Amino acid sequence: MTRIGLVILLLVIVLTVAINCLDNGLGKTPAMGFNSWYALHSHLTYPNYTWEKGFVLDQEIRNIAMWMKTNGFLDLGYEYINLDDCIMVGRDANGKLIPDPQAFPNGVKSLADYLHSIGFKFGVYTDRGIYTCSCYAGGLKRPGSFGFEKKDAESYAEWTVDYLKEDSCFASGNAIDEYATMRDALNVGFDSYIKVSN
Repeated sequence: MTRIGLVILLLVIVLTVAINCLDNGLGKTPAMGFNSWYALHSHLTYPNYTWEKGFVLDQEIRNIAMWMKTNGFLDLGYEYINLDDCIMVGRDANGKLIPDPQAFPNGVKSLADYLHSIGFKFGVYTDRGIYTCSCYAGGLKRPGSFGFEKKDAESYAEWTVDYLKEDSCFASGNAIDEYATMRDALNVGFDSYIKVSN
């Protein structure tokens, strides 16, 4: 095969993979904003990965969002405020996610409503496996979405989530298929940007 033929073949493969996305208008530009992990994970206690006594994630996120808005970041396109790991503590008897009550004393929807009211989009974290990545350190067994994708997508819709980071810890199946399962669950009834992580 000639060098030009090889280049054309590679372009066809790359374009075929790129076309395998949903045409829902999302993700046409990079999602810019704030992710809570590196800024706030120091408030997690080890080895359980629980929040420090008295630390309220909801209030910290509200403060950060207002600072970003006041200092012009929202006007520059930094529109996403995304929560990372350690935000759910389990599932109820019906399999519905239970948000950490210390992190969200007024519920996740209250925070989402506030962020939307000042112009931001709101994002949360999950994992395609059975647990989230914080469990590697032996912490609280925080639930991943494996087997609960549709149920979790319903919660995200209820909370008006605009962005989902889906990680890849405690997962043993085919990553492409499992990410697609969540993508399809999210693409029913509301628009949400999904970022996969490996």
